[in-house]
Amino acid sequence: MIKIKERIRKLNRFPRVNESRIGYVRADKNEGMLDWDKKALSCIYSSIRPEEFSMYPEPCRLYKKLSGYLGVPEERILLTNGSDGGIKSAFEVFVEPGDSVVVLDPTYAMYDIYIKIFGARKIGVGFKNDFSVDKKKLTVSVSKRTKLIALANPNSPTGTVLELDFLREIIRKANRLGIAVLIDEAYFHFYPHTVLKLTQRFDNLIVLRTFSKALGAASIRLGYAVSHPDTIEAFFKVRPMYEAHTFALKVAEYILDHPKHIQNYVKVESEGKKYLAAGLKRMGLEIIKGHANFVLAKVYGKRKDVYAYLKSKGVLIYLPSEDSFLRDYLRITTGPKEKMEIVLRALKGYFSR
Repeated sequence: MIKIKERIRKLNRFPRVNESRIGYVRADKNEGMLDWDKKALSCIYSSIRPEEFSMYPEPCRLYKKLSGYLGVPEERILLTNGSDGGIKSAFEVFVEPGDSVVVLDPTYAMYDIYIKIFGARKIGVGFKNDFSVDKKKLTVSVSKRTKLIALANPNSPTGTVLELDFLREIIRKANRLGIAVLIDEAYFHFYPHTVLKLTQRFDNLIVLRTFSKALGAASIRLGYAVSHPDTIEAFFKVRPMYEAHTFALKVAEYILDHPKHIQNYVKVESEGKKYLAAGLKRMGLEIIKGHANFVLAKVYGKRKDVYAYLKSKGVLIYLPSEDSFLRDYLRITTGPKEKMEIVLRALKGYFSR
């Protein structure tokens, strides 16, 4: 039998899912919840020339559009396989076995996965009872042994944020120590406060974005990193042969050419979130609204039963790790009001039994 690396053998991942989510109200993964218009899809399909199906992808058009959209030179941008691809690149470029990586705890699951894959040492910074980040602990956690600080802002699954002034101080301190800082802005459009402009001032800063959330295109697995040209060049060296496939590039171009698509969804999601939050409160549930496209609802020891019941009614939700301080919470992705009505109806059915 061939020998698998010990740290890979011990790695725990969610089991492979062989069950389709099509047909459910997908309130579990924080995707956009509006179906795409068939006319928009036809427009995208027709933009692909027949010869492009037999060619390797050409991302130059999208780089130009992204540069204009962000107000950032092309040499500071790299397309990635979702924001997740940017996270992996940061580990590949900066982290050696035994290095310390500072992250929020809990946070996006792939941070823990990459820490283990690359043999790094996790420095997890937890939350206070009021769901605020322990900023003092975060600040003192940064040391000469730290090689990467990776902060999702807003963070999932908590929905919490770190203010821009505090982030600026962390970035400045890390810059003095030669530490890379990755700010994951996957939920940027729901919380439009960004450190993007600071990439012009601090060469240690990397900002990640994705097309999976408010932009409604999770299926294309496309994101991008913005940083100093030297960092982007290093990310380019460790990327796969091509950053993205042709259809993903065309979808992204369409989205950037139609910014109202984004604005409309953010408005729809905000209205749906308020509607869901009010309905949960009427049920007597304690909720945390946060700053992203989801809410947390506290159901104590009932969450597995609630999950199973909602699934039987065609609604999928997410259960944060039992090892975290969110062990009594459900996470519900927010979206259009009509979807939130279905979620509330299912929850009422459970609590009225």
